[in-house]
Amino acid sequence: MKTLILTIVLSLFASTSLNAQWEILNEGFKGWINSIDFVNENIGWIGEGEANLLKTTDGGETWNSIPVNENWNINQIDFLNDSVGWAIATIYNSSGSWTIIIKTSNGGYSWLVQKQIADIWLNSIYIIDGNNLYAAGDNKIYKTLNGGLSWDDVSPNIQGSYYRSLWFQNPEYGVIVGDYCDSTGCQGIILRTTNGGSTWEQTITNEFSDITNLQFLDNTTGYFTAHSDTIYFLCKTEDMLKTWTVITQTSTNISSYKFLDSATVYTAMSNGWNENSIKKSTDGGVTWQNIQSFSFLLNKIYFNSSKVGFLLGGFGAGGRGGVYFPFLWKMSPESLNWEIKKFSYPVLDTYFINNNRGFLFGGAFIGHCGDRGDILSTNDGGKTWELKYSIGDSCIDGGTFTDCIFFDEFTGYCLAGGIYKTTDGGNNWAEIYEFYPDPFIDSFHGNDMYFRNEQIGWVVGSYEINTGETAILKTTDGGYTWDVLYNCPNTYNLHSIYFSDTTGWAVGESGMIVKCIQDEWVKTTPLTDLPLKKVFSIDDNVWISGGYMNDQNSFAIFLKSDDNGQTWIKNQAIPYLINDMYFIDSNLGLAVGADKANNGVILKSTNGGDTWEVIVDSLPGPLNSIFIKDNYGWAAGPYLVLRTTDAGTTWIDDRNNKTYPTEFELKQNYPNPFNPNTTLSFVIGHLSFVTLKIYDILGREIAILVSEEKPAGEYEVEFNASNPASGTGLSSGIYFYVLNAGGRTLSKKMCLIK
Repeated sequence: MKTLILTIVLSLFASTSLNAQWEILNEGFKGWINSIDFVNENIGWIGEGEANLLKTTDGGETWNSIPVNENWNINQIDFLNDSVGWAIATIYNSSGSWTIIIKTSNGGYSWLVQKQIADIWLNSIYIIDGNNLYAAGDNKIYKTLNGGLSWDDVSPNIQGSYYRSLWFQNPEYGVIVGDYCDSTGCQGIILRTTNGGSTWEQTITNEFSDITNLQFLDNTTGYFTAHSDTIYFLCKTEDMLKTWTVITQTSTNISSYKFLDSATVYTAMSNGWNENSIKKSTDGGVTWQNIQSFSFLLNKIYFNSSKVGFLLGGFGAGGRGGVYFPFLWKMSPESLNWEIKKFSYPVLDTYFINNNRGFLFGGAFIGHCGDRGDILSTNDGGKTWELKYSIGDSCIDGGTFTDCIFFDEFTGYCLAGGIYKTTDGGNNWAEIYEFYPDPFIDSFHGNDMYFRNEQIGWVVGSYEINTGETAILKTTDGGYTWDVLYNCPNTYNLHSIYFSDTTGWAVGESGMIVKCIQDEWVKTTPLTDLPLKKVFSIDDNVWISGGYMNDQNSFAIFLKSDDNGQTWIKNQAIPYLINDMYFIDSNLGLAVGADKANNGVILKSTNGGDTWEVIVDSLPGPLNSIFIKDNYGWAAGPYLVLRTTDAGTTWIDDRNNKTYPTEFELKQNYPNPFNPNTTLSFVIGHLSFVTLKIYDILGREIAILVSEEKPAGEYEVEFNASNPASGTGLSSGIYFYVLNAGGRTLSKKMCLIK
């Protein structure tokens, strides 16, 4: 937990208006990102694996989400212009999997399925012009001559082949590469056609085990990547891959590359955690300069027509079938530095030294290599972020960063698999104490810490392997040594610790509450068997939150005491799981968490936690951390970073300095009943593609009043029942009007009386 200077915060909040503001600083990705395409220097798209598309109209500075069919996983996108594009997507359900080829004619806002193929994985699509396209994957090749109205199978009958990349000079002349595997192993395969796929010239080479990533600068000069065993190659061809030369070979995977001209090329190289970098060559790939190193996997590097670079990468958590946390970086031609523009990250804690300098802390279990932890920093209040420090690379389990505290602008401590310290304001971190030097010996896992000053602090957690006991540790020398003050065998984790004056509180699994007075910790009588997640206290006031939720039920609990734990008020009717909270005084508090659908919420209480007002809800993903300092506040979770400047009940968009309501709202029409005219009003909080439609009581569509992209704001639309879009007047009765924006839907009914 955090130690703040309450007298300062109190004086500033005393003049705070309740009409405060939250702004979204970062809205992350919900699925893996592996495809990007621009049609000019401003307009581009990114395909998300989880039924989503992102679009930019300002050269990649901001990206707006466009929901697509919830059953589609977008794998590859290719756009002809700012309206027309194609994508390859995959559908999974209980009966199998299908690949679909889809087309948009309105910039990605709606899509039409053109072809559906069972049990085939297409991974590459190439647009020659508006009529002629090719798509390939597995051992199949398809082409269309009419913009996708029909697709023909032009595959040669080569069993064991897998096509990975394709390029066409014109509808007749092209090349496809991949790998061919039989009982002896895998080899590279090259297919060439000069008659639109009617026949294919085949080359199988044992120099490589696979070939991929075709790129051509012109009709003769092309490049590809390949690998064999543990060696990776970047190759050049000037005769449609009849011959080639190896220009680079390395033991690091060349996951992506981009030639800007015959001399300048960038590569994204990635070999897990410890070898991830962007390299640049100015001699056509012969020699390389290391530009920047990363602790994340790098998936795709791309440059638009203005030579602005974009990098797609991230990491997966939870092992196979887990969650992906993607990052998007951008590089301008004026700088070689790659700046994080948008990201998802499992944030567990937040801390700001001042209104500009702050940190996000977190991490996750990443599979057989254990946990990883990272520290991200900002110098502009959270608008842009930089990865400062990572642990757990090279398959060394480093733990996740769960808590942090600073004592001044230079000195701070973080908790992970050990205690980490900075003395230069978070630019550099060093481990000063390791809780589990040998993972095969009983090791302590810390979940939360509290420092009274720079020397005295406590950590709560549990021993993991042999004893399985809860423990509280204390340091009196700034974290360099720790002593066990309290342990309780055969119990579960303690999750949170907090102190007010000389009284300390720690809470954990199975309703466990431990109280400390004058360094003596005593377990109190349990009030619940639910897990307790967070504790906060001021003077004699103590607040504890906990529980869990699923799709069907809420098992959240909130405990409150105003007499230092002698008596408790228990609230199990709260419909939200509170993950973190901060009280300004005994009455005014803010909390963050999630509802039972795991949507994020921000709550506010003005009566000491007796009741909670919803400030913001329906956010994409839970919020795990809240931090308040000097009239500013930040809230963060895996998919969002938000900021308030005055206690937060609306949010603002710094891109245009407008204030927007957080709610997505459809208002009751006026007048109602009506004849024949009425006004429909609605509010949207983000740039979205919006539809507003009228339906009769049988569900038939009567009129479309709105069908276009609109910026955030309040809108009014006039509806005339005597002249709807259908061209006929309506009879008296009940009608429904339905608003859809950004994948969210609201509806209301209205009454026409003639």
